[in-house]
Amino acid sequence: MEFITYTQALELKQLGFDEPCWAWYNIPDEDIRYCYSEQRSPITNSQEEWNARIWGSKVENIGLPTSSQVFKWFREKYNIIGLIEGGFDMTNIFTYCIWEGFKDKIYDDYYGTYEEAEDVLINLLIDKVKNK
Repeated sequence: MEFITYTQALELKQLGFDEPCWAWYNIPDEDIRYCYSEQRSPITNSQEEWNARIWGSKVENIGLPTSSQVFKWFREKYNIIGLIEGGFDMTNIFTYCIWEGFKDKIYDDYYGTYEEAEDVLINLLIDKVKNK
C-alpha cells in the first residue's frame, strides 16, 4: 500500500506526527488531496495558513504519509522497528516483527499479502505507542 488509511493518519496526528507529506486528508470529508503548491513542496499537519491561502478558509487536514514514512517515524521517534517478513521459498505468506530497543522481537499471524501484514503492523505500532 502506498498511503496509510484515514483512521491511521488521524491516530498518527494525535500521536504528534507532523512530517511533510505530499498528500493529505481533508476533515471531515476524508477526501484525499495532493500537494500541488507553487513551491512544489510537501505540507505538514500544522500548515493551516497554507490551506487558508489555497482553499480560502481554514480547512483542517491530516497529513497522508506513505507506509515507509510511518515506519521511519516510529524508528526515529520511538526507537521501534517494524518489519515485514515472508515470501520465502516462493510462498505468499507474510508476517511482521517488532523490535523495540533491540529487546523484543514479536511475530504474529501470517497474511496472504505483504500489504495486509503492513496494514496490521502499522495499527500495532500505533497501539503500542498509545498504550505506553
